[in-house]
Amino acid sequence: MERVPGPKDVERVIERVSDVTDDRTQNIERLLSERRDGRLSAEDLAEIERAITGDSANARSAEAFDRLGALLKDWRIVPDTVDWQTSARRVSERVRADRSSAEEPDAGRLASTD
Repeated sequence: MERVPGPKDVERVIERVSDVTDDRTQNIERLLSERRDGRLSAEDLAEIERAITGDSANARSAEAFDRLGALLKDWRIVPDTVDWQTSARRVSERVRADRSSAEEPDAGRLASTD
């Protein structure tokens, strides 16, 4: 006699399917993020194309990654030669100067008591 699946069996199957789906979604998102770099294999590119054409959510994700990539492509990378200690010192000096000038009373404001 064959056993009839119960609610716990169904829950386990749903969890397994969900885990596989989550892993696949994460893999597709990783591949989408790396697609613009031009370093993906032909197999990975084919997987992305199948995912995009077969699922509207993946197609929307691809569009979002493309828009983000276009926005970020012109951002500069800070060169290794930046002297962070000097930069930090200059910023601190400017903040202190701005704070001290803000603490000095404005003679023009004090003189007008209308």
